[in-house]
Amino acid sequence: MNGAFPSGWTWGWFLILVLGCLAIFPLTFNALVQGQENGESSDEAPVVDDEDLPLSAQIASQQWEKVSREAVDAESVSPLYKRVALTFDDGPDGRYTVEILDILRREGVPATFFVVGHMVRGYPGIVKRMDEEGHVVANHSWSHPILTQMNEKKIKKELTATNRAVEQAIGKEMLLMRPPYGAIRGKEEIVKNGGWEIVMWDVDPMDWKREKTAQEIRFSVTGGVKPDSIVLLHSAGGDREATVRALPGIIRDLHRAGYRFVTVDEILGESPYKN
Repeated sequence: MNGAFPSGWTWGWFLILVLGCLAIFPLTFNALVQGQENGESSDEAPVVDDEDLPLSAQIASQQWEKVSREAVDAESVSPLYKRVALTFDDGPDGRYTVEILDILRREGVPATFFVVGHMVRGYPGIVKRMDEEGHVVANHSWSHPILTQMNEKKIKKELTATNRAVEQAIGKEMLLMRPPYGAIRGKEEIVKNGGWEIVMWDVDPMDWKREKTAQEIRFSVTGGVKPDSIVLLHSAGGDREATVRALPGIIRDLHRAGYRFVTVDEILGESPYKN
């Protein structure tokens, strides 16, 4: 036909046909896309609403959503500065502290141990292991009292005796301390004048509570961590089995989120020991 139009066709009719196709195409394309977004494609699996899941799965989903928003949603922060410090209070003891040290060694993670003086006297070898494996040892008093109920002389005695016990074990004089129960209001100057830097925390899974499960402890930590967080955990002073079981998961979760584990002195910019 040498490019000629069929009988009865003109350029005008041809242009009308082309314009009509162009007008219909966007509508058809949008409908197709919306259908895929709404799960109308027959190739997709059916969508399961959260309410159809078991309660345990709903809780896990909610917790991990929180982690993705608060803990791991820190992509704008350089990995160099996404630091987190794990700290363990109330040790050492001959069981849980040892299990925690084993996990930290296996995972290559440093931590800070706030030790109780009278426990150090019973397990000096474990304190020595802490130091040899790259952990920081810090002061948590001699007998775990409420320091706010004590006078200056008794407070200094608690801290000095603990320093002495640790120095006998590792040959280092501690400069960092954490008050038992976090109770220090009104006594800060006494501690600082004695040469100690007070170290608190910003993430507390309350792992000391008997009803806390390993999963709850893990979710509480990973859901609360942000760059330069200091996490409060316990390595002794009661049944710490849940803490021990939670620890590997905590480490894996935070590693995946791009966090680097450090000791508290790096975050605080303070020396842990007297030169």
